[in-house]
Amino acid sequence: MGKLDLPLLHVEESENKSLTRFRCEGGDFLAPFVAVALSLPVTIGAVGVAVAGNDDLKPFFCVLLSQGLLSLAMSAFCYSRYSQFPTCSNVDFLTAAFFGRFANLMHGRVPSHLLLVHMLVAQGLFTMLVGLVSWAIASLDILWVMRFLPYPVITGFNCAGALMIMNGGLSLGTGKNLVQFLGHATWIIDPMTPTPSWGNEYAKFAATLLGAAVFYGLGRTKVNGAAKLPIGFGIVSACFYAFTKWCGITHAELELRGFFLENISGDPWYAGFVELAGKGSQINWWFWVETEVLMLVLPYTVLISFSLILFLANLHEVLPPHVAEGARYNFTEEIRTQGKFNVFVGLFCGIPMCSSLKFWLVIKQAGSKTRIWVLNMGVALLMLFICPDLRLCLSVVPKCAFSGLVVCIGLDFFVNMFTESRRRIAASEWRFAAVTTVVTFFNIFAGLLLGILLAAFFFLVEYSSMTGIIRKATLADVRSFAVQTPEHATLLHKRGGDVAVFWCSGYIFFGTASTIVQEIDDYLDTFPNVQAIILDFEFVPAVDASGVSALMGFASRCLKKSPPVSVCCCGMTRRLHGSMTVAVKEWKLEDERVMLNQRRIEGALGWAEQLLIKAYFHESPANLSRASSNPHPVPFTGTETASKAMLFLLHGLVPDAVEGDIEAFVQQLAPSLEIVQYKVGGTLFREGAGAKSLHFVLSGSVKLSKVISETEVFKMGRYHLNEEKGDKFVFEQRTEVELKCVPAGGWLGSLEFCATASMSRTPCCVVSARAGEQGACGLRVPFHCLRDAKHEHPAVWCAVLEHISFLAGLESLELLGSTRMLPYRTSSDATFLACAEASPTGGPAAAPVGQRAIPYEL
Repeated sequence: MGKLDLPLLHVEESENKSLTRFRCEGGDFLAPFVAVALSLPVTIGAVGVAVAGNDDLKPFFCVLLSQGLLSLAMSAFCYSRYSQFPTCSNVDFLTAAFFGRFANLMHGRVPSHLLLVHMLVAQGLFTMLVGLVSWAIASLDILWVMRFLPYPVITGFNCAGALMIMNGGLSLGTGKNLVQFLGHATWIIDPMTPTPSWGNEYAKFAATLLGAAVFYGLGRTKVNGAAKLPIGFGIVSACFYAFTKWCGITHAELELRGFFLENISGDPWYAGFVELAGKGSQINWWFWVETEVLMLVLPYTVLISFSLILFLANLHEVLPPHVAEGARYNFTEEIRTQGKFNVFVGLFCGIPMCSSLKFWLVIKQAGSKTRIWVLNMGVALLMLFICPDLRLCLSVVPKCAFSGLVVCIGLDFFVNMFTESRRRIAASEWRFAAVTTVVTFFNIFAGLLLGILLAAFFFLVEYSSMTGIIRKATLADVRSFAVQTPEHATLLHKRGGDVAVFWCSGYIFFGTASTIVQEIDDYLDTFPNVQAIILDFEFVPAVDASGVSALMGFASRCLKKSPPVSVCCCGMTRRLHGSMTVAVKEWKLEDERVMLNQRRIEGALGWAEQLLIKAYFHESPANLSRASSNPHPVPFTGTETASKAMLFLLHGLVPDAVEGDIEAFVQQLAPSLEIVQYKVGGTLFREGAGAKSLHFVLSGSVKLSKVISETEVFKMGRYHLNEEKGDKFVFEQRTEVELKCVPAGGWLGSLEFCATASMSRTPCCVVSARAGEQGACGLRVPFHCLRDAKHEHPAVWCAVLEHISFLAGLESLELLGSTRMLPYRTSSDATFLACAEASPTGGPAAAPVGQRAIPYEL
């Protein structure tokens, strides 16, 4: 019954804070009344479900009821001392459904005079088994296994448990279960089939539905707590007696027809232990290892253990635990404690116990905030166990009241789970849950097997969705961060479809590798003009030997195509890169068209761009020379040369300004301007250093780079990663990535300059800048000098600021794109803005300085 309390998990935690662990409150003295008003009817209903349909066990009803009360009392004492929650124990109706099926299984296999002793032993062994499973799950730290159960499977198990509880309530009230009623309905449909007399059973069925409707209606009218059961029993009993009185049926006749609980007598509390002592030697121990018994006991053990753990997982979100100040609730320890409780209770032939939220809610409404009420409740339950005459008063309550209560509990839980599942999952998944519910209800062993298969199926579907090619594009969609000339940018825009990029994810073994290769082969058949393939393994932890072989076979076929198709693999971990390198040698694929040395996708995209540029300009050496030429560095020295360079820049930025204003603006800046020569690899500024100057590249080129140190955002599997030896995903490694190459005519530091507008602090450089392969020559303009000139020359200053702000916006977009975790992204290269103007159809148009590569000439 533990999971049946889930609909009540809406209590505000702020209202549930307890003051102390043990201190007597006024509401604590209501616990004995709660024990009588709630525990006894619920326990009677559970025991009735267990013995329903087995006439040989009905005479021992009170003996089994005593064992249930003893289980409640002992576990209440344990909970009051060792549990982290201020709650007590409760009866689980799913357990009662198990004992009902077990009793039916014993019928015909065990002599009738030995049924009770076998039932008592079954209770003890099953309770200890449930406790040991819970204890082992917590002690071995394997709770994580439950996370792999898909929600549809959990829903199917819970709904099946609710149906079992409803079926047990129906058996308690009528003596027949749902299957028997459905079978009799088929007899009625077939007029040729003789039908037995079922009038008495249908009358009990109608009375049970009446009881369930009363309790269900009370729940919908917000009548809960300690008042719900007494009021419900009173209404059902009054309606029942009024109807039978009106029909003229005597009480003796009602008892004879089975409308009241049989054999509610004052059997002594030690009757069960006397039965064990007297007939223990006659127990058939081989009965417990029969196949049918094991197929019933083991699945129920798993299902009930899972149910109790699931309830605890939800309980701590609502009910504040009693832990030391500053300490945290220990979920694993609570499961271990509950397992120990059930092992202890099983030693006395008790039934499995779980935490109760309902009882605590009733006591809370009465004003109790301590654990004294748990002890009081345990004492009251112990008195009911020792003094059986106290329960004789319930013999006047008709059986339909108890069966209606059980059916209502199962119906409530089923409706809640059904409504929640329909809201949370898709229709196709809900159908899986419905199938699991039906199969588990009729055969729990088959239901668990089906649940395991469904869990494996969902795992494979989910795993396959994250393994393989997760995205594909062409070079026209994604680009490196290197700035190209307008001619090259136009070429890459038009011919970008000749390079295909595929991003892979997950552990690639033979099956997924074959799928990847087949998908790429289909792509090549569809687009035969593809000249290069890029495979990004940034989200791949490893590729097994068969996967490597499949990829090498694919690379070999690419090289044999006419014309050959180049293959580049990037983003590989240390171990994967080593495996691929060895495989290339074994397959004799050591060709410049097979590239394995690109660490990240940026480098692979740059390699592909150069591949296309060389292929396109191969037929025209003049075009190749013009497009790839870069002016040699010119040795500029002195302030006069720097002033002329600045004057040239301003003429390009402010073509409509008055010549005198431009010259005056340059004259004010001249003392601070400086031309600096940088050798190959020379540092202009480092990431993290204070930014103090703008830089304009006069000749050569400058490479911008940034240290990428990503956090582990993606929940990727850690399998096959040896972190002790440095194995990590590429996106997790701290590395310096080249973002772009700025040619002559480009500005550096515009983003940092705009950040100095508040003058509150000096910004840091967001990237590092180093001279390119031919060195660089740059004009350096200090921030403070440029800002001081705004008061005397506002017109020129505003034009300069407008252009710098425009460049800062582009730079920020490129920087955001370059530091994103995802390895696939759309290029934000500003050179694309000049593509249309540089294309033959668009006609030539002058691009602003800083967006096109221009040689500086005096």
